[in-house]
Amino acid sequence: MAELYLVGVCPFDIVKRQRMARILDAVHPSFVGVELSKDGFEAIMKHAHAPSKAAAYAGLLDKWRERHPLSHPQTLDMYVRSLLASNKVISDYAREHAAPVLYGVSSISETVGDDFLFTCHESDGLADFLQLVPTEAALNVRQQYAQRDYAAGDTKAAREQDFNTALTLRRPKGKVLYFGSLVHIFPSYNQNLLDRVRDRQPVRLKLEDADTPARLKQKLGG
Repeated sequence: MAELYLVGVCPFDIVKRQRMARILDAVHPSFVGVELSKDGFEAIMKHAHAPSKAAAYAGLLDKWRERHPLSHPQTLDMYVRSLLASNKVISDYAREHAAPVLYGVSSISETVGDDFLFTCHESDGLADFLQLVPTEAALNVRQQYAQRDYAAGDTKAAREQDFNTALTLRRPKGKVLYFGSLVHIFPSYNQNLLDRVRDRQPVRLKLEDADTPARLKQKLGG
């Protein structure tokens, strides 16, 4: 049985919560790793319950529209709900199963302030994605998952992140499930995260594998 699972996630996946829940249930890890620092994760979690409160959520969407006035209303709504819910599903699992969250290491590129919720994915091309109609947005996500490997925008920064992530993932004793960007789980550069933990014989999969039970079982070695 593998002790390390690496799951590549498209940042714009609008059904992240459901997919993450399926993988968490299938793997049942003792530790859950995330790419965000603790400050970044908690900054998003402050808004996790907003969708259940109409006035609060409407105000939140207004702030998003101020930043992205050309965004498609439905695509924006789906993205924001997914962003909040995916962090919440990890937090809920950690609490219910006494599974510590392994946070990423803060970097210069992750400056956590009051507006972090609105900026955490800007460098990934968020503005262009939010302008797509829902069907085009879903196709965009499928195309991202369909790629075989992914080029890092700044390989030096990517390698530094992979080095720190590998140290974090090696620390605990027990089954670790790590959710990270596709570019780090399926990279096209050397000295990447996979290289640094290869001796742990990790299982790699993409979040969309959760949609097909047979494929997920096969990827997990079941």
